[in-house]
Amino acid sequence: MLDLYEDGMITKQRFSERIGGHEKMKNELEVEIEKCKLALAAQVHLVTVEMIQNRIDEFKELWSSAITSSEQNRAYRLLIDRIVYDREEDGIILEVLYK
Repeated sequence: MLDLYEDGMITKQRFSERIGGHEKMKNELEVEIEKCKLALAAQVHLVTVEMIQNRIDEFKELWSSAITSSEQNRAYRLLIDRIVYDREEDGIILEVLYK
């Protein structure tokens, strides 16, 4: 578009109008991006007390009836997504990622 203006193909007024239109669109899109980021963050962290209580109740039920270690592991899998570890010089760092 700058080339069109420099070559005299469009007037300064038309150039300014087009730039203004693009700036307006850019600002509207930036506002929309922020709204989407907030909506996504809200969805990612959307955990209700009821959901947590149900998961705990399931765990308690499985745990109380678990006899073998594999049955206990199945109960743990209801709560734990995975365990991440990082070995260091003289030890290990564990991070438990819950569901």
